[in-house]
Amino acid sequence: MNKSHHTQISQTELLLHLYQTVMKNPSFDYYSQYEGEFSRLYEELAHTTMTKDDLRVLAEVQILHEQLVHVIFEETNVLNEEIGVLEKKKKISDHYGRQSNNYNVGAFFVDYRK
Repeated sequence: MNKSHHTQISQTELLLHLYQTVMKNPSFDYYSQYEGEFSRLYEELAHTTMTKDDLRVLAEVQILHEQLVHVIFEETNVLNEEIGVLEKKKKISDHYGRQSNNYNVGAFFVDYRK
């Protein structure tokens, strides 16, 4: 019998392939394009009896998952820093905006003729 007709890719292998795909361009945005697929595979795996091969593949999945979580965590840190800088700029801008409004004395002109 030819094994190739009966070979089916396991859910764990599909999950590994999905992580490998996302890790080619690791970012939250790229991950989010596949989020539904990740959820579906994890849901199916929750109802699957694992073989030794599945457990071996899941060890690889775990490594890639941790790498992806690290990338997303780093992106979050960078975004939080950018938000902090923008909030500081806004506070400074608001402060000077209020200060300049306090000195608004309206239109005036100086007559140099004497």
